[in-house]
Amino acid sequence: MMEERSQTMLCKKSRFRVKSNSLLHKSVVVALLIAVCGVGSVNAAQVMKVGGARDVPPVYFKDAQSVLIGFDVDVLREIGKRIGKNMEFQGIDWSEKSVLLNSGKIDIIASALNITDERKTSYSLTRPIIDNGYVAIVRADSSIRELDELSAKTVCILNGVYYISELMKFKGKSGPPATVITGTNEFCLTEMLKGKMDATVIKLLAANYYMKFNPGSFRVLPGKLTTDKTAFALRKSDAALRDQFDKVIAEMESDGTMAELRNRWFDQNE
Repeated sequence: MMEERSQTMLCKKSRFRVKSNSLLHKSVVVALLIAVCGVGSVNAAQVMKVGGARDVPPVYFKDAQSVLIGFDVDVLREIGKRIGKNMEFQGIDWSEKSVLLNSGKIDIIASALNITDERKTSYSLTRPIIDNGYVAIVRADSSIRELDELSAKTVCILNGVYYISELMKFKGKSGPPATVITGTNEFCLTEMLKGKMDATVIKLLAANYYMKFNPGSFRVLPGKLTTDKTAFALRKSDAALRDQFDKVIAEMESDGTMAELRNRWFDQNE
């Protein structure tokens, strides 16, 4: 059984929207100020609108001042600098990402979009950016110790992600989860701490971030549910622009920029 919870059920300013400033270098702060203060002088043709789920740390999330920051934000800002585009970032309902992209309301989908065969036919995907994957996270005091124990449990996952259908078919010791609930990552974790969920399925990098800044609250179950690579998505009609992105991403890999950004946002053991 699957239930859906809208974003209106999120707790107000939960403790998860925290400590992002500790990840910021001074250069990032300066870049954010430039982005916020300078967009008024940019021609609309030079602007690309980026949409992503707003609570996927450390990839794409809001800091204490509600400014979107993260690895994807920094990578896209650098790509924009090199191809002469200004990137404007916004949070979106993840389940609406394709509609927003194809309607022109956004130009790029970010926030750790997994590469799948279906998405290769729907979008112009860039070359891979991050190695990631889904894991299950539980409360630190949970009796659940293994992935097989998710059978007959209530499990929450980000609304609109490709893995929802796979999670509903997941077979543990006693069959699939009893209930799969969807919402934002923050909603899932907050409700899990209240005892309303047994586990949350979430990207590994996000799980590591939440555990790092909420010590003693969570525990990741051993093993990955998936091993994935992520990319940025553009419209199918923007294949030529996607090729420009790929050229710049390759340059950033070669000149050390990508490694610097990974070191800035990801722990070395991630």
